[in-house]
Amino acid sequence: MKVFSAAMIMAVLSGVIIAQSQPTSRPTSMPATQPYGAEATSEVREFLDVFCRSMPRTWKVTKVEYVALLGGSWPKGQTVMVTLEHETGLIAVVRNGSPTRELRGGRIRMAFMIGSYDPPNLPMTSQLQKALELATWRNYAVFSMEEGPESVKEWPDWKKDALAAMKSTAVDEKIPYREFYARYKGTILPAVRAGDADEVAKLTEKFNESVGGKILYVSVQKLTPGEQDNWELLLNKCFADKMPNLPKIKYVDIGPKPHITFLDGFIFIETAHLSGGNYEDDIYITMAVKPLAATTQPASMPATQSATNPTTVPAITKSPSPATQPSDLVAVSYGEWSAPVNDLQGRLILKRTRIFNRTPIITAYLELKNVSNVANAMKLWLPQEKMKFRAVDDNGKVLPEMMLMYSGPVWDTLDLTLPYDSTLTFNISSSGAGVQANQAALIDISSSNTFTIPRDGQNYFLSGVIDIAKANPDRDGSARLWHGRLELPQTAIPLNGVPLDPDKAATIIQALSADIFGKNYSATEKALRLLSLIDDPCVIPVYLKAMDTNISDMKMAALDHLSQFKDDQALEGIKKGMTTQGDDIANCSTPGVAAQSADSIRYSAAIALSRSPHPNAKKLRLSFQNDPSSAVRSRVLQTFAKENTDESRELLEKMTHDPNDSIRDEALRYQNIRKATTQPATATDEMEQTNQPANKAKPNNLYQ
Repeated sequence: MKVFSAAMIMAVLSGVIIAQSQPTSRPTSMPATQPYGAEATSEVREFLDVFCRSMPRTWKVTKVEYVALLGGSWPKGQTVMVTLEHETGLIAVVRNGSPTRELRGGRIRMAFMIGSYDPPNLPMTSQLQKALELATWRNYAVFSMEEGPESVKEWPDWKKDALAAMKSTAVDEKIPYREFYARYKGTILPAVRAGDADEVAKLTEKFNESVGGKILYVSVQKLTPGEQDNWELLLNKCFADKMPNLPKIKYVDIGPKPHITFLDGFIFIETAHLSGGNYEDDIYITMAVKPLAATTQPASMPATQSATNPTTVPAITKSPSPATQPSDLVAVSYGEWSAPVNDLQGRLILKRTRIFNRTPIITAYLELKNVSNVANAMKLWLPQEKMKFRAVDDNGKVLPEMMLMYSGPVWDTLDLTLPYDSTLTFNISSSGAGVQANQAALIDISSSNTFTIPRDGQNYFLSGVIDIAKANPDRDGSARLWHGRLELPQTAIPLNGVPLDPDKAATIIQALSADIFGKNYSATEKALRLLSLIDDPCVIPVYLKAMDTNISDMKMAALDHLSQFKDDQALEGIKKGMTTQGDDIANCSTPGVAAQSADSIRYSAAIALSRSPHPNAKKLRLSFQNDPSSAVRSRVLQTFAKENTDESRELLEKMTHDPNDSIRDEALRYQNIRKATTQPATATDEMEQTNQPANKAKPNNLYQ
């Protein structure tokens, strides 16, 4: 019969089964023969190399081991477990006549979960301590637990130090650092094999120019294998004003993927060695590069980045995978988790949900996580005015908040409850702001948190703050009322759409078309939003079919998107909108309401013609000058007033005799402008289908 020691029994009870152990006093290299978790263990040691610099001298790393956790106090899954102990450590004592070891100092354990896992599953009534989720680092969820009286006393800032070390070594695997390395290596490899140092230098200069000077330093060496390996230095060049402080890190043998470490504000990339001390293609590269831009869905990193200190990132991005089903058309950007504040964490999720007035609409979601060890629920009374946001560009420049006329439903105060160990995600966007035409994006959270992103080629990021004062009393029954200042780290705004998979395009459009023309109104609305995200002419037949319906909203949506195409079919669809009358519209309470809907559709057709790239669109615009709707005629006047042609002058003269007073006055104003200057009048193409803006901007000084 197998006899279990007390230590083994305690390990089972706490949910820990050790699969492999490698004790060490310092985070140095691991044996290359480690069969499981080798790459993860190596990455954790990169973190420890930085973390140990802030560790008090009375603490040391006692174990770094590959572990299978069975649940209970810890999550269930595979992990790299790091054990740190205070110098007093385990003391040999005698209890009841038997020798044993007792923890007199302090111990900290950190579990870096590899792959999928189940969270700790202690019952709410359990008195045992439960591991807390500290952060997410390089796609590893990190759980931690303090043990012993000295853990907090001797090292009160260990969590803060750990998060700082994670941040400094965190590298988002979705950011193409390895692709960057592979591109550079592929560029110089022929010259390296030829041993041509001058050509390596020229190719490196050219490559660095092509990526906007991202390389700060690079060294290239060529290996000639033999009885005694011969290394030849082909390039050793610093492009920065000051030589970066390059680290010396010993790695485990993990294969051909280069090592990537974030240190001192730059990314350190180093060729990985293979088994036997060999290197792929007999080339060894060391690089220091500037941080590259995140993708639309960045991997989570330690939530320590303050919203007041955005990171500047150059614009090198990785395109999203092509859409293979309708839901894939929505580009999504996940922010990092904030630092815990009074047991609450938060992050932003941004979705590019539809395009209106040629401007993508970004829907903002807030995700909150209860990380408390207390079994009682947490309550949060969240007034809208207690949330403030700001948008910044690549260079950290704050985008002015737009003061727009605002009309629409907004939420006031949310009464939220987060049970023990729960996460809550909800939509915080509104729909009251006017949509300015042809912008990179619109984010509408509230009247005081609305941002119009310009089409200037830059990346933009959104961050926020939730600031709630402590209430008195601070409980609602058994639930605690949360208070504090929660800073939501900046999140990349998804400005670019998701391309269609050519092999799946027909299937996607067919599925959307079926929902659009089905009998479920909610499904129709959702499908129209998704269809708006496709800017390919393959959607024109769907919009033409929409123009043949008697549904006003569907016709207006079709006109909004047909205007972007130069295709003859698209122009035919716009022509159908030009001739719409009240009898063509169904589900109206009175003929007068139907006539008003028809006027709105013809107005949308006039806008579509003013934007259409089709060469015949201009002639068709003139046909609207006698439209019975004054709004349509006014739109024609504004469009032609921008042009200094015989046609526009004749139209202005005709409009000075229009039966509508406002149109006559506007035509006379344009004529007077032309008489006063030699330049054509410039009528502004303002809000065309929603509210009119005040065209003023005020700085958002929330963070000052």
